[in-house]
Amino acid sequence: NALGSSATNFSVSGWFKTVVSPLPSSEGMFAFGNGPTNSVADAPFFIRQQSYNTLYVESRTAAGTIGRIGFSFDVRPLSWRHYCIVYDGTQTDKFDRIKCYVNGISLTQTGSFGTIPISINLTNKTNFIGAGSTNQYYQGSIDELAIFNVALTEAEVLSIYNATAVV
Repeated sequence: NALGSSATNFSVSGWFKTVVSPLPSSEGMFAFGNGPTNSVADAPFFIRQQSYNTLYVESRTAAGTIGRIGFSFDVRPLSWRHYCIVYDGTQTDKFDRIKCYVNGISLTQTGSFGTIPISINLTNKTNFIGAGSTNQYYQGSIDELAIFNVALTEAEVLSIYNATAVV
């Protein structure tokens, strides 16, 4: 595990294309965990798309504390979108620890609750692509998924988007 057992910085980047319309109420996109589950111990970090206009990033501690941040944007089914989620546990404000970019543009948080920890426990965890938690499977295509062991800067996210964008 290149991120180590307890990650304080990482980024998840990839291209996603939702192929159903209308969208289900919730679709998992990516999780660090041991499969789709609602167990706190098995899914300490996950990303899911909620309906047409919200992306949620959630973290869960072993003690059961949940933190969630929502980002609002237009999903647009049937088109490829580049998503990059950046986790930076070194940020002082707990809600500054997660940033979300779509097509290289930083999204504004629309709501948050709970605690976003300074590190995510990844001991014995695998990556689960295409799901976020129980019965929340992504209905679409995923391409060029990459996990970085650093918190990417806005310029780095834009550079990745521009280097891989469909022309």
